[in-house]
Amino acid sequence: MAAPIITPLPTPPIRSDAPADFAVKADNFAASLPGLVTETNASVAFVDQRAIDADASATAAAASEQAAEAGRAEVAANTATVASNTATVVARADEVAANTQQVADNTQAVATNTQAVADALASIAGGPVYSVNGMTGNVTGIATQAGAETLANKTVVDPVVTLGGSQGVAGQVPVSQGAGLPPAWATMSQVISKYFESAEQAITAGGSLTIAHGLLSRPKIINAYLVCKVAENGYTVGDRVEVFFRPQIWAGYVRGSAAVADASNVVIRHSSAPYALASKTDADTPFQITPSNWRLVVRAFA
Repeated sequence: MAAPIITPLPTPPIRSDAPADFAVKADNFAASLPGLVTETNASVAFVDQRAIDADASATAAAASEQAAEAGRAEVAANTATVASNTATVVARADEVAANTQQVADNTQAVATNTQAVADALASIAGGPVYSVNGMTGNVTGIATQAGAETLANKTVVDPVVTLGGSQGVAGQVPVSQGAGLPPAWATMSQVISKYFESAEQAITAGGSLTIAHGLLSRPKIINAYLVCKVAENGYTVGDRVEVFFRPQIWAGYVRGSAAVADASNVVIRHSSAPYALASKTDADTPFQITPSNWRLVVRAFA
């Protein structure tokens, strides 16, 4: 299975953007975040599967080691047999004339055992096997282990995952570098992985809101939108209008709202006239909203 690709995020908004460009970029950026979470989770699942595969490889390696140990024991036994037979030949040298056939038999046994030793050594060294149980010729096919294997008395080494030629460091996660490229490593502080959206909040001129976001860390991005509840200046019920927490100049006065966030809450402070909007039907005709006709929804990203 190929490594999952994490789609690059669109260009984020910056404060120097024109208001219209900022709103479009902010919407596109916010809309891409749920997909980023899904793709990041797919990448984590892919890494987890690689860990499972590594565990299976460790089990197979343990089985191979067990087979090699059995082979070494057989080599030791055959070597002992060779030594015993050789001693018999030496001890009975004075019986050679009377026991020529016995000598021949013993010599054949020595030759057979020597071949077995050579075969076992060749197998351990990774070379070809030329004889098994007296059968000669190259051995082909796949050896299998009957019965279930367990991890008892075995050590499983944690897998090492390499992405883009690097293994990363502790606390890093894979991040997409674009189509056709392997993911790269980045710290969690560089990645937006959590999202919060509040319920609709009543707007009180000159008032404030304290909203618990539950992200467990200070949000990297805070934005909001207004929801029309009573038709006003061309806007109909259900319309959503993106707004920003920054000062607005209206009728010679500074208006607007400010937002401050910590690891627990987003705190919104409204001015006496919180939000001015362009008319839905005429962008050159701004108006000050009636707070009771609208609700505020706050979003935070961490």
